[in-house]
Amino acid sequence: MIKTIIVDDEYNAREFLQKLLTRYFPNKFLVIDKCENVDEAILSIEKNLIQN
Repeated sequence: MIKTIIVDDEYNAREFLQKLLTRYFPNKFLVIDKCENVDEAILSIEKNLIQN
């Protein structure tokens, strides 16, 4: 499974992309976080690297 972080400044776009990934690739992608900007994404990457 590919661990994925969705980054988009629009809430609806993040939600829609997660739904698309879940519907069409249910066992391929695991959305571990959704971020609004690059700064949040960097923090999420760092957080998830430490956890794994």
